[in-house]
Amino acid sequence: RKSEGPKLGRIVAKDLRKQTTHCFGKQPPRPEVSPLDLELPGKKLTDEGCLAMVEALAQTLEMRDGVSANKLQSLNLSGNELTTVSLQALAAIIKLAAFDLTDLDLSNNKITVKTNKEAEEWEAFLQSFSECRVLRRIVFSGNDLSGSRPFEILTRVYAKQMPVDPTELEDTQEHSESDDALEDITNQTRSVNIDVAREEPKMTASLSDATFLKRRQGLRAVPYMVFDDANMTDSGALYLSYILAMHYPPQYLMCPLRAGPQATQLDEYNQRNHCWGIVYLPNTGFTEVGQSVLSLAEDARADFAGVEPDLDQGKVNASSESFQFVNAKQGGSDISQNYTDPTKKHSPNMDIDNYRKKIQRAIIGDVGYDSVDMWRMALTMLAYARVVMLGKEPDEDSLLPGVTSHDPVHAYASKMMATTTVPGEPILAITGVSDKPSAPQVIDYTSLPRASGHPNKPSPPSDHWKDYPQTSNVSSVIEADNRDSGLSGDLPEALWQQILAEATGCQGVLSDVQQKNIIRYARDPATTAFEQQGKSKPESAQLLLILDAMGCLEYKLDS
Repeated sequence: RKSEGPKLGRIVAKDLRKQTTHCFGKQPPRPEVSPLDLELPGKKLTDEGCLAMVEALAQTLEMRDGVSANKLQSLNLSGNELTTVSLQALAAIIKLAAFDLTDLDLSNNKITVKTNKEAEEWEAFLQSFSECRVLRRIVFSGNDLSGSRPFEILTRVYAKQMPVDPTELEDTQEHSESDDALEDITNQTRSVNIDVAREEPKMTASLSDATFLKRRQGLRAVPYMVFDDANMTDSGALYLSYILAMHYPPQYLMCPLRAGPQATQLDEYNQRNHCWGIVYLPNTGFTEVGQSVLSLAEDARADFAGVEPDLDQGKVNASSESFQFVNAKQGGSDISQNYTDPTKKHSPNMDIDNYRKKIQRAIIGDVGYDSVDMWRMALTMLAYARVVMLGKEPDEDSLLPGVTSHDPVHAYASKMMATTTVPGEPILAITGVSDKPSAPQVIDYTSLPRASGHPNKPSPPSDHWKDYPQTSNVSSVIEADNRDSGLSGDLPEALWQQILAEATGCQGVLSDVQQKNIIRYARDPATTAFEQQGKSKPESAQLLLILDAMGCLEYKLDS
């Protein structure tokens, strides 16, 4: 097409709607689903044109009576001045094309992840890949993915998606070495049972035997993720190193391709940059430390996957059961006995850990701990927890975020007092959240009739509350026997954890284990002495000690 810009987006949308109308305008049996390859490189669509196209694309991919008008196999939107606004819109398309999309090219756009809005849109986009089964490649080359935020979010999303199972392998020699095999795999994966077999077959360890994963799903199963010339820096290298160390080489994740442009291009990634699947070179923003952490992650990956260093010869370690990788410490034992300097720990990954610590200290020293979501939320939750649980606000010289205390805006909400009750009876049931004064509406459970052996459920709140904001529901009423007299309001620790998590917005970033660790750390008197011991260290080192002690330094990636 000669057109470009938003106008082209609207033209493509019009054509897609025509195809959809033509398909569903016919009486059954309808024609077979048509494969769709959208190639729009360098057309300057902008977000406006992309959004117009995406709306029509969603309509043509949506199922009606079990069929759709088209199935999207490849999407090339390189060089179209797109931002994360378009990425969030594309999330719906990726979900609809989860069983068909094989290639997505978003290179040379204006994708950057700096603001909170951009971060939310980027995360929504990455989450949409969780069900993708046959995706071969995602390309982000030529965008501005500088800083830690794009790759911290990528690592967080990657960690939550389903790990690939190296024991669920199938010999593909029976398939032809062509793209036709991919369709067979797609049909198999549509009905695949993701439950792990009780007796797992021994993994075939030879790349030359052309094995592929029967269970291919999500970002962990994408053979090629391309980030070259993406303005990456050491902070991005830090987070990418966690993924790189646990991402299987492409030979494990896809069947062979017949000779052609895409096969040549994929092989070029390997030969030109010596990047196997996850392509991060060239990027001129890496220092020697950043290059070292990625190189060591490649070594850890070889150990993890059982692959010999000479990957280009297709050799794999015959010992297929020696997958070992040391995950980030999450703090499962008694915290007060684990306050040690992380630089003194010993593990097989000592070298890579040391390089990661250098980058972590540099991030805190150069741009601050609040540039990393996990660190900011963990330290904020710690500061809040100490105020609530110990009545202790941070000192003026404290490294923790400040906690501003002020008189309540509404005098009628200044206190919550719990009255003594008979043991076993509920103290209070919260039925709504209001920003206007009104008589408290508390359900008196003791006066309600009870069925034999089963307590009555509370009645739903009246319509009086429907126009007021409501943040979250307390899952159960507070019983007298689970109060904690050492905490404000005698509320149990689990409820305070929920309140603090809501206050800091850490849900989805900090795991339940990490939240518990923070509260235990806040309540433990030994932490004060532990922090005093580190006062002679630089501030960045002190903060790393605290974060490491709480298990909030890194994301945990399960294999």
